[in-house]
Amino acid sequence: MKTQRTGMANLQSTAGVAYGNIGQRVSDPWPEGNAATELETGQEQVTIAGGRSPGRGSRLRRTTLMGIALAGCLLESVARAQTPIPATYVMPLGAADTSRPGFVWRIHQVTTPQPNSNVRTEQQLAGLLGDNIADPNALGAALAAASPAGFSTAPIAFNIGTVINLSRDGAENAGNFAPDNPFPGLPGLTGSSENVAAEILTWLDLPAGEITLGVNSDDGFEMTLGGVSPFDRISGTKVGAFDGGRGAADTIFSITVAQAGLYAARCTWEQGIGGANIEIFSVNPDGTRVLVNDTANGGIPAYSGVTAPRAYVRSIAPLPGTLRAPASGPVVVELAEGASAINSSGITLSINGANVVPTTTKSGSVWTISYTPTPPFASGSQQNVVLSYMDGSLPVSDAWSFHVAWVTSGGQFAADFDSGQPPGTMLFGSAHVDASGGVGNWVCK
Repeated sequence: MKTQRTGMANLQSTAGVAYGNIGQRVSDPWPEGNAATELETGQEQVTIAGGRSPGRGSRLRRTTLMGIALAGCLLESVARAQTPIPATYVMPLGAADTSRPGFVWRIHQVTTPQPNSNVRTEQQLAGLLGDNIADPNALGAALAAASPAGFSTAPIAFNIGTVINLSRDGAENAGNFAPDNPFPGLPGLTGSSENVAAEILTWLDLPAGEITLGVNSDDGFEMTLGGVSPFDRISGTKVGAFDGGRGAADTIFSITVAQAGLYAARCTWEQGIGGANIEIFSVNPDGTRVLVNDTANGGIPAYSGVTAPRAYVRSIAPLPGTLRAPASGPVVVELAEGASAINSSGITLSINGANVVPTTTKSGSVWTISYTPTPPFASGSQQNVVLSYMDGSLPVSDAWSFHVAWVTSGGQFAADFDSGQPPGTMLFGSAHVDASGGVGNWVCK
């Protein structure tokens, strides 16, 4: 894929969504005739979705892009300051397990072709897309082989003690730093390095103040910071993402940290086909980049463990952001204990602001909280869920939402898809197949 880059970030001529704070200028038409866009926007969030831009020679100069649709290419910019990272779950620097510098790398690979989508990444990591064929003995940048997963659809976990500068076979030298290291777990058991989802988990030693971070990826990624634990799927603050397929390219974003300390970080990554890479780095005030955990060159220290691990949500159904959840439920959360025991009397679940009474059971150190709605959730409704509990003396609240599938009175299911448009918007025609094969309307959810 052709990419133009100047200054701090990349734009490229491909469908996808970039989420981050940028301050750069990109100009000149793509050689293949796709137009570039010159931006001089300070700190802004830019979303790029759709297909090709206008033809050769087209430019938008010094423009704040606010939902402009051009030949099927939607560019949207929303003015945004640095993302604040709450200190709710910060840990003191002394809690870092200094014997474990680096990252946990959890990887899952399937045989079937997969779309470039961060939603797909979460589905695959949750074991919903098939058996895992990543190779536990393909060390790549890892310290040792992965232990076998508990079940066939689970990811396998490696420990990386250095930096995240990974590419396909370690031979691409893609992005900003070289040489690259190979991905742990790849090639998989079939010899392929495609159809992959992974998550990178760590604790970052962050100073107070403004920090600029970046991810160079092929294909998509999403990073969250400040959750209760790196392993927790829903409590972190989203700080940067690219949702779609692309060649190696930067997404730059800035954060504001009010209190210095250890902050949980989770970065998901997905690979469709072809080239593959990911780098995680910080950007200095002079524009130079340094990989996270490259402490010899001033990089942000990273630790794969802390001395007193916290509880975390290890699985959840329906997944946050689900668009077609069954109206009958159930809502199920698995909560893994950390160093402190959780008292069942302190576990509460609310939906749309009203407390409900879930079924709560425990096996080993894992609590299962399950709720079946009676009557079923309303067709097409959004359900906002909050799980609260006490992790020792620390109160924790995790919030997420999902949408229930649209069902007509005749039992027909309206097809919905993540278009980013308001519910009920008609988009691109008016046909769908219902549960019996009939025809109705496409609607956006």
